Amino acid sequence: METLLAVAKPTTQSIIDKVNLIEDAAAADQVFNQALASSGPTVISYINAHAFNLCFDSHDFAEALLNSDYLLRDGKGIEMLYKTLDREPGINMCGTDTIPQLLKLAKGKRIALIGTQEPYLQQAADFLKQKGHNVVLTAHGFHAIPDYLPIMQKAKPDVVILGMGMPKQERLSIFLKEQLDSPCVLVNGGAIIDYWGEKVQRAPNWVRQMGVEWAFRLLLEPRRLFKRYVIGNVVFLRRVQQLKRQELAALKSA
Repeated sequence: METLLAVAKPTTQSIIDKVNLIEDAAAADQVFNQALASSGPTVISYINAHAFNLCFDSHDFAEALLNSDYLLRDGKGIEMLYKTLDREPGINMCGTDTIPQLLKLAKGKRIALIGTQEPYLQQAADFLKQKGHNVVLTAHGFHAIPDYLPIMQKAKPDVVILGMGMPKQERLSIFLKEQLDSPCVLVNGGAIIDYWGEKVQRAPNWVRQMGVEWAFRLLLEPRRLFKRYVIGNVVFLRRVQQLKRQELAALKSA
């Protein structure tokens, strides 16, 4: 159990401190507008309970989050983490809800979708085109990471939605940030391309408002998501409690 709960303290604390906790919708718009106005490649990542767990298993993934320009809180788990540590968690910046907000601000810009597979990729592109977006590139999510660079250099998109799942999309976003020399917002979007392409069904609004969309997804894909949500949530809760105990111990010894 000690190995299961082991905390790489500097990395964990760095991740917790890195997250941009957003106060309201206006502050979210400000972040997205800053990203769109950047003079170079800019990475927007999201952290949920699953991503927090992955940081313990993969140093490369944790480093990718730390090297993102913006790291946004996604879901009830991370909200609980900050409340447990007596910090204001800000609003929920779930990528599936806030990426459309970003695209609305980027109306008219060149959009790329990278991730998932056909026919869902094209269906997602068609969905965005129907909403008036200028989709200039689609690419499935199964190429090796270096193979995406010439594709990106040729298409020159302004906004790239990555939908490969963690941790590949985060690793790709940092690779592209380091290699590209033109402005581009790289967004780690998780399952959003699958939602747009109707591969995955989104939970009803009342389920999302309760903060239990993970349970809806688990019901749809129990075999694939059991480890992430059942085992993963238990591990996450234990890690949160361990972090709280460490914080209290540090205060007592101060």
